[in-house]
Amino acid sequence: AVAHLAGGMQVRGTTQFSGFHDTLLRAFPDISVRILRSVGDDTQACLHWEVQGTHDGDFSGIAPTHKKVSFSGMSFVTVSDGKITEGWDCWDFNALVTTLSSPSA
Repeated sequence: AVAHLAGGMQVRGTTQFSGFHDTLLRAFPDISVRILRSVGDDTQACLHWEVQGTHDGDFSGIAPTHKKVSFSGMSFVTVSDGKITEGWDCWDFNALVTTLSSPSA
């Protein structure tokens, strides 16, 4: 499978995806993903989701800020034989980086 992620990243196959997933969990160990809406059929689906978590590990070169973050986005996936074969994420990666990089109020 191929995942086209926000921020221009592309992840291919289970090994790369596992590495991406582990990096995300180290940066946001309490991450939670909630599916707000979904629509699809046997070959494709679109998910509207929301993520919440605390920045307790390095993320994109940003040291832990311990800020609680929340953001939402959408993912469109294609499916073959019951497995995701390709996916595209759409969310504001730059806004998250800006939030983590800005001084706390």
